[in-house]
Amino acid sequence: ANEVSDETWQNFRDSVKALDSEAVIIGEIWDDATKYLMGDMYDSVMNYLFRNAATGFAMGQNASHTAKELEKTRERYKEAFLLLIADSTVSPMEYLRPSILPTALLLRPFSRPQCEQVLSELIGSYCSRFKSREDEEVFLIETREGNQRVPLSQISYVEAREKKIFICTRSESFGFYDTIDHMLETLPDNFLRCHRSFIVNMDKVKKVHLSDNMIELDTGETVPLSRSCKKAVREYGVKKVDSGGHAS
Repeated sequence: ANEVSDETWQNFRDSVKALDSEAVIIGEIWDDATKYLMGDMYDSVMNYLFRNAATGFAMGQNASHTAKELEKTRERYKEAFLLLIADSTVSPMEYLRPSILPTALLLRPFSRPQCEQVLSELIGSYCSRFKSREDEEVFLIETREGNQRVPLSQISYVEAREKKIFICTRSESFGFYDTIDHMLETLPDNFLRCHRSFIVNMDKVKKVHLSDNMIELDTGETVPLSRSCKKAVREYGVKKVDSGGHAS
């Protein structure tokens, strides 16, 4: 699927959804599929990373190695739905941690009704999120290569450099010609100017380091914070504002 242009898949999605808005599009991508899951191409992918972890464990791979494989899945796909099946021989310390964060859990031995209940709740939760994303606001980037729709909720920050604007998500950046002032006017109120060359999505902020003139994002990245923008950041009401090197 990744041998076909993004624009082709975007047009394909528009055509399919026009015929059946509830149709599900699944792509076969062997490597990182993040950019295909932005809401303008596929609804899901084959997820071979998870398959390899599951089949490896079924064939005798030890639990610690499988847990590391699942960590890779969670790191790549932060919002993935993971159903784990475990038994008393595997310590909960192996899988009940933020780096794996299972969405649902089945402990063996379990009955058919228990399995059906867990699967029903998991699928119901996924469908609710899936439907809500159909109406999610996106930022449309128009280029010669085609249009790129980036969900606003996935944008971490916007940077002006090299006479272009770059919209940065957790895994990708999209460059195009515009101005930082126009971007500030276009984006919703949770996007604040934090520097002459940066706009930050305040919903992605982990901590604000006022003394270091820096904003730490939930991705682990940092963006600069200029003196003239500190007041706006304070007034926005960030909960974790560090004015002296420590969390408040």
